[in-house]
Amino acid sequence: MTAGIAISNRLKSLCKEKGMSYGELAEKTGMPLRYIQRMAIGCYSNPAVFRLRRICDALGVTLDEFLDTEDFKDWKEYRM
Repeated sequence: MTAGIAISNRLKSLCKEKGMSYGELAEKTGMPLRYIQRMAIGCYSNPAVFRLRRICDALGVTLDEFLDTEDFKDWKEYRM
């Protein structure tokens, strides 16, 4: 699995859990909808930590909570 896919999986999971659309997330973070959409399909394997932090804040989770899934367990194995 690539880091982009792991990020994509977690973003989709949290949006679904929080009942938040990508449009709502984009509005809440002040980031372009297209960027959120591309992140959700795995296009970014190394998003800027500050952008990821804004997404976490908008979803009401910490960065640790975002990364606390099986997908990120072996993060050192990911291809960038």
